[in-house]
This record gives sequence, C-alpha cells and structure tokens, in this order.
Amino acid sequence: MDRPALSDELQERDRDDPAALLQQVVATLRMARFGGVDAVTRPKLPPIAPPASAARPALDAGPARPVASAQPSRPSQPIATRVTAPQPGPVASSLTQERQLLRDKLHDMFGRAAVCEKCPRHQGRLRTVAGQGNIAARLMLVLESPDEASEKAARPASGPPGELLDKMLHAMGLHRDEVWLTYLCLCRGGDLPISPQDAKTCSTYLRQQWEVIQPQALVVLGERASQVLLQQQAPMAELRGRWQVVKGVPTRATWSMAEMLADQSKKRDVWTDLQAVMSKLAGR
Repeated sequence: MDRPALSDELQERDRDDPAALLQQVVATLRMARFGGVDAVTRPKLPPIAPPASAARPALDAGPARPVASAQPSRPSQPIATRVTAPQPGPVASSLTQERQLLRDKLHDMFGRAAVCEKCPRHQGRLRTVAGQGNIAARLMLVLESPDEASEKAARPASGPPGELLDKMLHAMGLHRDEVWLTYLCLCRGGDLPISPQDAKTCSTYLRQQWEVIQPQALVVLGERASQVLLQQQAPMAELRGRWQVVKGVPTRATWSMAEMLADQSKKRDVWTDLQAVMSKLAGR
C-alpha cells in the first residue's frame, strides 16, 4: 500500500521545528514498543544527490582519511625519543671559547709565577698563591701578600681573614666566586715587608690578571699595596675614603683584613668604602 504523502504544510513545519518532529518520533516509538513492537523496518529511501558545491573537491582539503576498522587494532610500539641538549648559538660558542682562552692564559701565567725566582720572596716559600674568582668579574680586590694559612691552603684569603672577607662580600650581596681576588705579591716572603723591587717584579703578574679581568672597580686592601698601586707614600688614613684612579679604573683603598681583625673600629671605615664601591657598580 502506498504511503500517504505529507502535505506541504506538514513538511514546512517539520523543517522549521525539527525538535518537535524528533519528540513526535520518540513518542511514536515508545507507543509501538508499549504495544509489543520491538523493531521497525527501515524504509528504503531514494538516494539523495549531493549539492553542487559538495561535488567539487575543496581546494584546501587534505588526503582522504581511511575509515577506522571495526576490529581492535594492535597497540603500536612506543617510538623512542632522542633527547639532545640544546646547542649553543654562535655568540654563546664564541664567548665560551674566548673565556676558555682567557682561563688558559691565566693558568699559564700562574704556572710561570710558581717557579719565579726574580726576587728574594721566593726563598723558603711553600708555594705561590694564584688569584681566584670570576674572570668576568666587575670587581677586583688586591691584597698585599699571602699569609701562612693562605699559603698552606693555596687559596687567597684563608683562615680568619678569609672568613671576614666572606662576610664583607656577603654584606655587599656578593660571593667570592663573583669577584676576582688576588695579591700584589704572589709569594708569602716570610714576614718580610713588600719592598719596591718586590712590587715591581710581581707587577708583571698583576698586570696580566688586570688585562684579562678588565674590572670596572678596584679595591686595594692594605697600606703597602695601596701605596704601590696608587704611587703615593701617604698613610692609609689619607689614602682611604675617596675615589682614585689606577689605569683608568675607579679605585678605593682601605684597611687590610689583618688590620680590621686587630682594630675592630676600622671595620666601620671599610664598610663605608665598600658602600661607595656598591654605589659605583650600581651606576649611582
């Protein structure tokens, strides 16, 4: 028996309100199931021709995707991922190579200083004490000569003077690995004071360190070292407390750590000098 054709009015209403049509279909199926009908034969509908726009392949369409198989697929093996460290760019590589060359230059220089016998200070020495720190440091500190503790440890400013220096640097917001720490004379020289000839002989090693580090500020600790570098014979009381220039670098002379340990009141003077250094490095 032929199916009755739907009126144009009903077709128009179904198109305008598909939700109402869906509710009617659901209600009809429920009534059929209530009446004992478990399945409804699907009618054969005539094929619907695709619209003209869909017949043409889209210009930006990608390749057709295969239809997923109904059978469960076998789990694929995980692909091993090779993790590689980030490679430095050309600028970073050149900086690394340049700094390594500078380290090698200092290493060779300190090796020559370790066997130097150009002045009497080498007699009876245990070893020379090389400068240490950051070769890109903005601040360079020059002490006079190693004491017994530093000579034994082969480390600048060891023992109680070194502990005091670390506290000073910490108060400045720095660590000794962030500055360059060295001596006017790399040999202890017993208890001998630094003579003009000693200073002249060791100035070669100090100058080479200076050329590598290229500091923006210099702190000289100790009267004798300050007199030699500033080329002035005035006492420390007159040398400290003001900015001077050594080879174009702003320089601050102040008391040595041994003098501060012997006279606690000198710590206040040194802290005043270090505050000036902090302001200079900060551009104030």
